[in-house]
Amino acid sequence: MSSELAQLVAASANTLVALMLTDAWNQARDQVVGVWRRFRPEQADAVSGQLDASADDLAQARQADDGEAEGEIRGEWSGRLRRLVRDEPEAAGALEEFVRRYASQVPAAGGTTVVQSAHASGKSRVHQAGRDMNIR
Repeated sequence: MSSELAQLVAASANTLVALMLTDAWNQARDQVVGVWRRFRPEQADAVSGQLDASADDLAQARQADDGEAEGEIRGEWSGRLRRLVRDEPEAAGALEEFVRRYASQVPAAGGTTVVQSAHASGKSRVHQAGRDMNIR
């Protein structure tokens, strides 16, 4: 898997888990289930139930201040999304749309959220920074 796809999967999983306990959850959940309906329709109902179970697990983990469990939930969904994109490369576009649509609704930890996305082709270059950048 390319580093660009790996970053997309990580951003998707982070966004998904971060939204589980927000007002945007139901819409975000429906969009992710829609991705499965499009690319793996036979798994969509199971994924729907698994997303709900993960949200419940996350609520319990946060209540117990269990950061490790939260990391496990994020890792679980990262793996599922990675396998989906690996087997269905067209799903990457749907995940890009998911991140583009919901990243701004992710609650900020520490007060700052930086979301970056770039695509380069041919001989073009992309330089991104969360803050200062010097190019020489």
